[in-house]
Amino acid sequence: MAKDDFRDYLSQPGGKPFTDPVDAKSLGAKPKDPNSDEVGKGPEPEIKYNGPAQVKEIDARIKSLITSAGEEADAVEAKYNRSDVANEFVDLAPPVDITSTKQTEDQDMASQMARFRAADAITPQQRIDSLTNISSDSLIAKEFDKHESNSYDALYAYAEQFDHKDEKSKFIGKKITKETLRELVEFSRAGSEYGKWVKPKLPPDSKAAKNNDTSTPLGKFQIVGTTLRGLIDNYGWDLDTVFDKKTQDQMYLQLANEVMNVPFGSLPTSTQADKLQNQFEGFKNLTENQMSNLAIETQRIIQRIKQTNPNFFDKKK
Repeated sequence: MAKDDFRDYLSQPGGKPFTDPVDAKSLGAKPKDPNSDEVGKGPEPEIKYNGPAQVKEIDARIKSLITSAGEEADAVEAKYNRSDVANEFVDLAPPVDITSTKQTEDQDMASQMARFRAADAITPQQRIDSLTNISSDSLIAKEFDKHESNSYDALYAYAEQFDHKDEKSKFIGKKITKETLRELVEFSRAGSEYGKWVKPKLPPDSKAAKNNDTSTPLGKFQIVGTTLRGLIDNYGWDLDTVFDKKTQDQMYLQLANEVMNVPFGSLPTSTQADKLQNQFEGFKNLTENQMSNLAIETQRIIQRIKQTNPNFFDKKK
């Protein structure tokens, strides 16, 4: 068969188009048997195939790929185990180098399997605990560090750590993050030992001093006794709840949502940011721009919580 004829032959239905002018014999092809009953099938190289062996080999490769994907999924899942997953819930997927031009399908499958397993492993309460966690490097934490308090155990003038001027503090070593709301309700009353100790030390221009009152701030957000009791009543806090970081972060967000009252899907207006500013004595000297940024970051967290659990901010009374 001539070269051109062979090329035309391979181009028939069922045959593979042929373009290189190479002799058919060099490819190991045989002319079509004129007595053959096969229709539309081009010539085949003289290669012997072992059907069962090939099937077995392919099956083994598939099993190997599945095992590899499963092992990688288990490794990724181990990073996000049940005890730690709540803290990682916002970013369950393992970090991926976005500059990389290659990520295999096996890795994609493993990552997806791990995310599904991790999401199933956490409870609704763990989701809320994760979303309400205020990171130490957030704008909220940094502003409170500078203007209110840098410790979740903080009392007025850091009385849990230092004496006040020439007067010895009665509260050195006190850890309010280890105490319950029940204990702190009593500790933060105006007539308590703490309330009486704070009153003469208040700046004359403070709201409490102007009203001839005292102040009993507690923790990172310096929540005073009257506000603490209001939050407990409004949101149904269990009095046996420990006043730890998680509780304080959640109370701050409930208080911020209450005073700003920003509609869902909106950003705080300057008026709403002012309401948040007036809630905290230490924020009175913040600029309008600083306060706006703080209110916006706070509202973003509130919005994510409402998307996950709209009932979190529902008042019980």
